[in-house]
Amino acid sequence: MKKLMMSLVALAVLTTAASAKTTENASHKNATVKTSTYRLAKTNTTVKITEEVTEMQGGLTRCVFVLTFLSSDDLHVVGTHTSETYTNGSCGEFFRACRQWWGV
Repeated sequence: MKKLMMSLVALAVLTTAASAKTTENASHKNATVKTSTYRLAKTNTTVKITEEVTEMQGGLTRCVFVLTFLSSDDLHVVGTHTSETYTNGSCGEFFRACRQWWGV
């Protein structure tokens, strides 16, 4: 299972997305969630990226980046990775760094 996950991560990093679909909605009044779905070229894998921004009390912003690998055959979850941080400003730089790291 670990080798499979490592292979999927390597594919995500080395493969460019053939198509992308993006949606944005608010999960509750102080959070915004943006979800993008990519089908990886040359593989049978779909990658779903969720970026959640939540404004906290005290001026902090919670940034959550979730990368979910789905089988393109029946769309079951093959693997997931979550990165999370808190910032005094925008989550944009954090999300850009996560996308660059994973190559999506």
